[in-house]
Amino acid sequence: MLEITEVSTGQVLFSLDAETLVEADLTAANLAGADLTAADLTGANLRRARLNGALLTLAKLPGANLSHVSLNGADLSLANLAGARLLMADARNASFRGANLAHANLSGADLQGADLSSADLSRSLLIRTHLGGAQLRSVRLRGARFTDDTIWPSNFDPVRRGAVRLGRGDGAPQRERRA
Repeated sequence: MLEITEVSTGQVLFSLDAETLVEADLTAANLAGADLTAADLTGANLRRARLNGALLTLAKLPGANLSHVSLNGADLSLANLAGARLLMADARNASFRGANLAHANLSGADLQGADLSSADLSRSLLIRTHLGGAQLRSVRLRGARFTDDTIWPSNFDPVRRGAVRLGRGDGAPQRERRA
């Protein structure tokens, strides 16, 4: 039996009759504030899960399904999300510092204000991804693909960082809109 607990209170948030979280089905689970530090969630299904404020530092999530997940304010620093699906994920103000997101699909994800410093997004898919206000210091984008609908922080040039624009357009990536 595995138990996932809340960071500050130690309260059990979720119990699983399993010995591992590898390929676990955590669809729509409420894991807000959970401590999943260094957890092995390889290939897990976390579709529509609520992970707001969760600690996922050093977590192993390669090939995991995080589509439509809520990760507001979550800490995924140094996590391995290689090949993960984060389609339409809400990851505003989340930390992905030093995380491996190579080959990840972040299409439609909202990463406004997220910290992606030193993250590896090589060969990731960033179609209609919102990166306005995101921290992108030392981010690796070699071969990452994006469209003109992808929103980047002001004064950030993804092509100079090795990203590839898909489709047609005027050639200028969309910039963060100022209100």
